[in-house]
Amino acid sequence: MSKNKLYYLLAGLVALALIVSACGGTPTPTTEPTEAAPAVDTAATDAAMEAAHAAETQAAGEAMHAAETQTAADAAATEAAAPKLGSPEFPITMAIAPSATTDELIASGNTIADLLSQETGLTIKAVEEAYHVGFPTDAAAILIIELDGLKDGMERLTERILAICRQNNVREIRVARDQAERDKIWAGRKGAFGAVGRLRPNYLVNDGTVPRTRLPETLAKVVEIGKKYNLPIANVFHAGDGNLHPLILFDERDKDELARVHAAAMEIMKLCVDMGGTISGEHGIGVEKIQGMSLIFSVSDIAAMKKVKAAFDPLNLFNPGKVLPETEKAA
Repeated sequence: MSKNKLYYLLAGLVALALIVSACGGTPTPTTEPTEAAPAVDTAATDAAMEAAHAAETQAAGEAMHAAETQTAADAAATEAAAPKLGSPEFPITMAIAPSATTDELIASGNTIADLLSQETGLTIKAVEEAYHVGFPTDAAAILIIELDGLKDGMERLTERILAICRQNNVREIRVARDQAERDKIWAGRKGAFGAVGRLRPNYLVNDGTVPRTRLPETLAKVVEIGKKYNLPIANVFHAGDGNLHPLILFDERDKDELARVHAAAMEIMKLCVDMGGTISGEHGIGVEKIQGMSLIFSVSDIAAMKKVKAAFDPLNLFNPGKVLPETEKAA
C-alpha cells in the first residue's frame, strides 16, 4: 500500500475512535466490514498495479533495446552497401581528349574535373617523368573525371560521360579498376606543381578564374602569352569551376627574365578579366597580384577598403603595402 493511502486510512481510524469515545459506544457491526474490506482490497490492488507497472516498464525497455539494436544493424548494413562520399565505389574515369570534349563535359554539369594541358605537353611530360602514371606524353590535354555518391544511377552517369567523350573523338579513355589505380591517377594531378619544379629553378603561379565554358579559349591565349614573352608556361586547371593555374617557369637570377615573368602574369590576369572572370580563384591576391586589383576594382572601391583597414589599423602598421595597393588606377 502506498504511504499516502496508509496515512489517510490511519487518520480515518483515529477519527472514528474519537467519535466512538465521545458517544460512549461502539460502531454498529455493519460498519466494521464496510471499513475493513476496502483496506484489504486496496493493498492487493496496489501490489498488483505495482507489479504490472514493473512488468510493463521492463517489457518496454527490452523492446526499445531490441529496436535500437535492429536500427544500428540496419544502419551498418546500409553504410556497408552504399559508397561513401569522397571514397567512390565507382572508379575515376581518365579521358585523353581535345579541348572541345572538355567544353562539352563541363557544360553537362556532371563532373568534378581537373585539366592538365599545354600546347607542347609540358605539364604532362613533367608529371610522367616524375610519377610514371602512364599518361601519354604526346597528348595535348588530359581530363581527369571523378564520380562519387550513391550507387543508384552511377553506372548510367558513367555511360553518359563516356558517350560524350566518344562523340568528340577522344583518342583514349581509361577507367580505373580499383583504388590503387585511382590513387595513381590522382598522384599525377596532385604532384603536378612539384613535377614542373624540376624543369626550372622557379615558377610563378597565376590563379585567375574564368567561366568554365571559356577554358579552352583562355588556355590557347595563355599559350600565346608565353610565346610573346619567350617563357615556358605549364598549365593545371580546375576544369569543373574554371580556376586556372598557369605556372610561369623562370630563373630568378636572370633579371630580364624575371621582369618578363611579371609582365606575363599581369597580362594573364587581364585576360581572365576580359573573359568575364577574376584575378584569383582560391590563392588570394598576395604581393604578386596586388597591382592587378585595379583590373577589377575602381578607385572608389579600393578607397573604401582602405577606410575599413584604417578603422582597425589607423597607423598602417599591419602589412603596409601588402594588402592593398598604395596607388590605384580606375578599372
